[in-house]
Amino acid sequence: MTAHTNNIWSSRLDELIQEYRIDTTSTVPLAILGLKPTTHVFKVVRSDFDTDTFKTYIIETEEMNNVIARPSLVGSKLMDECIDAALEAVKVMFWLTEIKDFWPGRVVYYGLDRAGPYYGRRTALNIKNGEKIRSVSTRPKYTVDLSQSYDHTERVVNVAGGTADFEGLQQNEHLYVVTDDTGASGKTYKAAIPPLVEECEKVGSVVEFLDVYGMNSCVAVKILKELDERYNIKMNVFCIWGVTDLDIHDYNMPPYGYKDRGGNGRGSIVDMSTLYRMIQRYGRAQNIDAAWDWSDRHINIEKHLDHSSGELCKSLANGSYEGWEVQLAEAELERIKDSLLRYGTNKNS
Repeated sequence: MTAHTNNIWSSRLDELIQEYRIDTTSTVPLAILGLKPTTHVFKVVRSDFDTDTFKTYIIETEEMNNVIARPSLVGSKLMDECIDAALEAVKVMFWLTEIKDFWPGRVVYYGLDRAGPYYGRRTALNIKNGEKIRSVSTRPKYTVDLSQSYDHTERVVNVAGGTADFEGLQQNEHLYVVTDDTGASGKTYKAAIPPLVEECEKVGSVVEFLDVYGMNSCVAVKILKELDERYNIKMNVFCIWGVTDLDIHDYNMPPYGYKDRGGNGRGSIVDMSTLYRMIQRYGRAQNIDAAWDWSDRHINIEKHLDHSSGELCKSLANGSYEGWEVQLAEAELERIKDSLLRYGTNKNS
């Protein structure tokens, strides 16, 4: 990127922070040995995200920046990036938390059988351990108000307890539980964490720590904090890139957030250095909601690519980007079209 475009971004930084209502003052960088130079870790120091028993951190990796900013990244290449980022996240866990005091016999992975498996952290933990750690799982039941459109901006989703497998729980132990998910409204956490606590009680065990990793909104993190207080669990929440904004329909989570939200704006929490790195490399083209079709990027790839192509084309047609950002957006659009040639029929060519 040229000095000219650097100056464009620098001159508009404060303005964009105001437009998107981004909180850049509540993050503190942490120094952790053994990480890649491109990995950055921050602690969120706002009182509603940081207590004696509840800690919120942000892990920014080059790999997950690519995942967020490049919808063209799909399939096995996407999984490789996720696992590389998860390996960094595991290093951070072992530096900042008490997991090493429980490792490996009293650590259990809690799979939510939704977005979580695609983050790759269970694989990263198994690589560190050299063998599979114990795991339990649940698959929450999702019901949709069929009177509403399938579009996430209109439909109403309810989440309740579903099928589960808790046979792997250690008995009569204080446990360190690890789970991954994309937390938007936080409804999945509300449905999944109470059964875990109850099943542990049945075998005489206690969830002493719960460690959550993934893209998470401010709303979801606050719900985790409520669960922390209700069940007396010490929680560490590791958010990818930042703590995201959430739209008024409690689903979409574009990284920067929303410009026009009236009184409903919740804002994202992102470190200033992260914003600067992202805008220099990707512009604002990545703000088309990185999380809504997370599973589709691994499974229903053509559907995801077709949607992303349409969203980018719409933003380009609407003049949403400045001149230098148009080049970045058009380059990503070409990468999406190339991926569509590999995975399906390009409907937007």
